[in-house]
Formats: sequence, structure tokens, C-alpha cells
Amino acid sequence: MNFQDIDVKKKKLDQARPLPVHSVKSLLNHVLIDWTIKSIHRLVLKGIQDENAGVYRKENVLIGGASHRPPDHVVVPELMERFVETVENEWSTLHPVERAAKVHAEFVKIHPFIDGNARLWRFRMAREIEKIY
Repeated sequence: MNFQDIDVKKKKLDQARPLPVHSVKSLLNHVLIDWTIKSIHRLVLKGIQDENAGVYRKENVLIGGASHRPPDHVVVPELMERFVETVENEWSTLHPVERAAKVHAEFVKIHPFIDGNARLWRFRMAREIEKIY
């Protein structure tokens, strides 16, 4: 099957059950952001913990020296989905510093990965703050 065949089939599907443009855009943004988070995490852990790189945790964890206990691993995918929606919808108009602080606090609370959460988020925080300049 080539790309032209795929385009023809997609067009038929779209005609059979069209989605509003805002739904498609929202879905695309969500998928890209989730993919981006996992991809950056994969880079952060490359050569350190390849088996956990870019994968939401599949076990419960404790954070050394912290009183906060991250949520059960079973709910991490759902929490990350809500996290992405909140960042893109509710927090999209906030000042970059306020947004960066809120995003950071929520991300570390979820603690979605076995390892590398802080390293990933330091990188991500820098990107949020770059929006100021």
C-alpha cells in the first residue's frame, strides 16, 4: 500500500464520519506532546536505562528524601493525558514563568517515569522559560 492509497482510504473514512477541525487539531496536539515528552525522556536515559527510556513507569516508586508519594503506576497514563490537556487548554494563556511553575509542579507530582523525571523536567523548564525571550 502506498501513500496515495492511504490518502484515498482516509478521505473515505473522513466522509463517512467527519471530525470537527478543532477535534482533529486537539488530538494531533495531544499525540505530539505525549510523543515529545516520551522522546525527550528516551534521549535523557539513553545509555543509562534503555529498558525504561521513554516508557511510563510500570511500577510504583518512592522519591528519595521526599514526603510526597507519587500516584499508583496504573493511573499514570490517564494522569499524563489530563496533564497534557490542562497544559494545552487551561494554562496556554498564562505568563511563561507562571506556566512553567505550574507545569513543573504537576509533572513532578505525577512522576511518570521510573528515573530521569528531574533531568527531563529541567530541560523542559528551560524551554518554557525561553518563551519569555
